[in-house]
Amino acid sequence: MTSDIDTWQTDNPTCPWCGAQDKNWWEHRELQSDGSELTVTCGFCAKDYTILMHISYAFDTWKRQETLTEEIERAEKKLARLDERLEAVRTKGVPKHLQDMDIDAGQLARDYFQDVARTDRELQNLYRERSQLQESGQWEAIDGN
Repeated sequence: MTSDIDTWQTDNPTCPWCGAQDKNWWEHRELQSDGSELTVTCGFCAKDYTILMHISYAFDTWKRQETLTEEIERAEKKLARLDERLEAVRTKGVPKHLQDMDIDAGQLARDYFQDVARTDRELQNLYRERSQLQESGQWEAIDGN
């Protein structure tokens, strides 16, 4: 048999002598990185051949400005609701249904302020991301403003 079965960038290593595919190539521990080379014996025709591993990457991207705007609006609304609740407690006191529950007021306050701080950090990160997109000109190209 001639060496006309030599292969180029196939899904599985293919014996250039007989065309048999090694579908269990991942079991060869030596093949772990781009450019890895390994000489193997074909399990079908028993002839030696060399495998050269190639790794490639593919990426997907999409425009995110509309989603970012929605995230900012959601975080702003959440922060406003939290502020409204705090103001209601300041002016009206603790709601009756909470007074009747066996709740540690200190823990309740800590949870509230952690939620406010977390939402505020999220909002600041979203503002920073929007600002970076605006400075790079990407925001206007997609947002149309």
